[in-house]
Amino acid sequence: MSKESDIPPVLAKFGVSAEDLLFFRERGIELKEIEAQLTMLAGVPRRPKLVGAAAIEDGTIIAPSREEFKRGVEGCQESIRKGANLIQFLPAAGEASRQFALLKIITNQMEYRGLSANEIVKAERESGDRKGILFELERFWQGIKEGKFAFIPDLER
Repeated sequence: MSKESDIPPVLAKFGVSAEDLLFFRERGIELKEIEAQLTMLAGVPRRPKLVGAAAIEDGTIIAPSREEFKRGVEGCQESIRKGANLIQFLPAAGEASRQFALLKIITNQMEYRGLSANEIVKAERESGDRKGILFELERFWQGIKEGKFAFIPDLER
């Protein structure tokens, strides 16, 4: 087994133990890959402490006044009269965000590993991991093909 002194300083700062290092080596995972993944995970924020529900009354939700809302509706109607093709509003949080979370993971991997999306998919395919990115990507595309996502009809227009 490796000694603690065998752990490269860049991995030691992440708390990698001699046992962890042996685990990675037995699986053929390169130190550069371990460092890249730990660096990516180090940026994940800790779970926030929830102090209460958001409400318009306490300022945690900003809502337009009646006049601002009216101006917004009138602006949309004017855009439609001028030929704009508005379909519907999708909020930034919720189901759509979860559906596209996988694509965000892939773009993060592209950034941290310096690989293209095709290279990441190829590496996943070669690893044989049926619970990794490739598996989730196949599920995502299958969902699109089968029309399982609520936004599909809008995409087909």
